[in-house]
Amino acid sequence: MRQSKSPRHLRCFLDGEACVEFMNAASEEDVHRADEWYQHQLTRAKEISWTSRGLTQHEDGSSYHEEEATNNDETKSSETIDTCTESEISSAQEARNVLQKSHLIVGLHCDQAAGEIVDFASAKNIPWCVVPCCTYSEMFSCRKLADGTRVTSYDHLVQWLQERDPRAKVATLDMEGKNKVVYTLP
Repeated sequence: MRQSKSPRHLRCFLDGEACVEFMNAASEEDVHRADEWYQHQLTRAKEISWTSRGLTQHEDGSSYHEEEATNNDETKSSETIDTCTESEISSAQEARNVLQKSHLIVGLHCDQAAGEIVDFASAKNIPWCVVPCCTYSEMFSCRKLADGTRVTSYDHLVQWLQERDPRAKVATLDMEGKNKVVYTLP
């Protein structure tokens, strides 16, 4: 019987444009600068406090408090999730290799990273799939639909993601909650 293995992953902040620059660094000087940037992004990500309910801070800036939890089975505790695993990629060169060999970028309830995922995958001209969740309308007040409407709702966010790539399609997943998937095909 084959033993299961956790997939390798990048736990860092990778904005679309800087990520493409990191991935494409070629000269020794560019690689050095890009590797320093990557290490900084790893550090930033490790400083973020995640809980079993998500980030310790809500979109409106308020903090999650244990007393908000109810005693039903669906509510998780607010214990911080382990911050480091063997499956994390910490080497800048390994991260660069993974990004260069990517054939699909997926974001499941990827919160603030939804637009960056689309930007990165579109820049690489590879398929992408995003199941957006939170709108973060205050944090991303510059997000606007093609008609100029500010992105303030979940439906706006889905439309905004679709408008970012003319190849994008939208489907509904057979699950509860935020279940719209915005995607492109190869």
